[in-house]
Amino acid sequence: EGITFRVQERKNYGDLPFYRTNNNSWFLVAFPSKQTIMEFSQLFPLLQFTDSAFPTGGFSHSQGIEAFIQHYHHVGMRKDHKKLFNAFICILENSGSLHLPFVSAAHAIFQDLTTQAAEAGEPPATCSVQSKNGEIHSPANELNQLSGNGCSELAANKCTELTNDQCSTDRLQSSLRQLVDLDKTFEACSTNHISRRASARQGKSFIEVLKLIYKDLYFDLMSALSELPHGHYPVVYGAVMSAIGVDSDAAIGSFMFCVVRGLITSAVRLDVLGAMEGQKLQCSLQQTIADIVAR
Repeated sequence: EGITFRVQERKNYGDLPFYRTNNNSWFLVAFPSKQTIMEFSQLFPLLQFTDSAFPTGGFSHSQGIEAFIQHYHHVGMRKDHKKLFNAFICILENSGSLHLPFVSAAHAIFQDLTTQAAEAGEPPATCSVQSKNGEIHSPANELNQLSGNGCSELAANKCTELTNDQCSTDRLQSSLRQLVDLDKTFEACSTNHISRRASARQGKSFIEVLKLIYKDLYFDLMSALSELPHGHYPVVYGAVMSAIGVDSDAAIGSFMFCVVRGLITSAVRLDVLGAMEGQKLQCSLQQTIADIVAR
């Protein structure tokens, strides 16, 4: 503000305009269509979930890079990263077309639940849902039991209290059914048995870690996720991001960041990339995410 530069050159990287000034410095001038302000209560969990140290089991799954290296026996790959970069792009494209729709859909399901609860003047997912023999039981069962035992007066006193809980429970059950269907759909769409098994393991590990470190984080959501037949990672990730208040764009972007980070980590671990080379390549890969997400 208050400083004037003369623009010598402009280049676009994706949708972002970069300008070179008369002192040979590059600046990014962005005019976003919407401004997203992320609170610490959202930012810190997001950073924790996307950290390579977060124990979801992703470290043990190289996303196909290990098989690629073994197949090509590329001794000179450490010097020539072109084929490795192309392999990374293929994996990112595949992840964008297969995983992101499920991340987005799971996010939308729980977002609808919280929106409806807010419109009704209720906190999201307030009533506890307990599972017994694979069935979902609502608080209204208590009312039915009281009436069946002849305690009609006590049941009447409970009626008003349980009505609000029933509304919240019905929404939760509806969201659970949608999440279950989404989880089953991913199972059917993921034809590679290795990646399918890895996705389920990562998703279940994610749930177990959340139960341990965030005991008070949407108990009902955790209960619902525990009921998923497979617990695939994209479905779990999208729902959890929505639960902590991260918007859909940030959820999708952070998911793709985790894919890129996992690829680089695997390549460094397999000794086809150095640590500094890996960071340079990661920066290049991150510039492709916006285009993949847009498509």
